[in-house]
Amino acid sequence: MDVVGYYSNVAKRYEFPPFIDFIVKAWQDLETPYFLCLDEMNLAPVEQYFAEFLSAIESRSFDADGNYVTDPIIKPFKKFGEKEGKAMLKQLFGEADPIDKNPLAVQFYEKGLTLPKNLLVMGTVNMDETTFSFSRKVLDRAMSVVMNEVDYEGFFNGDTEND
Repeated sequence: MDVVGYYSNVAKRYEFPPFIDFIVKAWQDLETPYFLCLDEMNLAPVEQYFAEFLSAIESRSFDADGNYVTDPIIKPFKKFGEKEGKAMLKQLFGEADPIDKNPLAVQFYEKGLTLPKNLLVMGTVNMDETTFSFSRKVLDRAMSVVMNEVDYEGFFNGDTEND
């Protein structure tokens, strides 16, 4: 819920977290890379809060027209019903009826919210006895950089290991 949001029966609307707002901004500016850094990702098991995202990453491909596509992390908005689907679009785009004017709104309404090609997600982890380890599924989709010993003084003095 903290990643992709949820439909609130109390507020009678879909609650979008900041992560979704960030993805929508990336969709609106495909020429600019959008970097998202998630700090301390292993304070909880990643599979519990990031499953939708991991599944979407696994589905990445190019369609017949050469467009980058993924499975949606939020199902097509029309599946929430016409009234709710259009209300979701209004929340994201701030327009009275964005589906009439905005091709991106039509895409979300018909195909769901997918991942744009310019979104780069990274995260930090601390490995100690208070954190959770990553599963093979998560590690298979990750590029890891391990930093055990760092020579801070040498770095700030301009010395490197290659000298």
